Amino acid sequence: MYQRGLDWYGSLFEPGFICGEKTPEYMYDSKALDRIRKDLPKVKLIVCLRDPARRFISQLNMRNKANKITFEEAIKNPEYVDRGMYYKQLKRVLDRFPKDRVHIIVLDEIFKEKGSLLERDGVSSTGFKSEDNSNATIKRMDEVFQFIGVSNVGLNLQYEMMFVNKYDISISEDQLKTLRGLYEKENERLFNLLGYRVDSWK
Repeated sequence: MYQRGLDWYGSLFEPGFICGEKTPEYMYDSKALDRIRKDLPKVKLIVCLRDPARRFISQLNMRNKANKITFEEAIKNPEYVDRGMYYKQLKRVLDRFPKDRVHIIVLDEIFKEKGSLLERDGVSSTGFKSEDNSNATIKRMDEVFQFIGVSNVGLNLQYEMMFVNKYDISISEDQLKTLRGLYEKENERLFNLLGYRVDSWK
């Protein structure tokens, strides 16, 4: 798609607005980051991170719907493991873009503040409830508005959105412990880079 050129890419967005797109692929792909730096030198990047162990479990279940794979097979597969190596990926980004053009959000910190991340019986329910008064989402969005250089546009962020995902592959406590150990050193490097710890990733 890159070969279609910048004019085609620009045509995908509404003129006169601050626009963007979302994908986990760019941070994982050095070639894509090089193209972004070359073609969009003033771009601002928002990086959303989630618990790498939970991310692994989510990918395992998502991919399992099309291609059956076991936990033991996935944990040996770089496609599954490396996606949660956030320090390496974030380092790729910061090697190419100045820090003032990169805004980092740790989603688990929002969920922790809102108290809306529920996991039980192999069911993961993630959502923002309208009756929640912690303003965690509003706080994070204010930071995003400031980062991209616009005033608060008055979005109604006190909505109710509940996503329920039934996992086909359940993970044992021992397997979760294995994942935690797998990402422990990488997380420490990430925390040093961020300047703070994410305790919920333990």
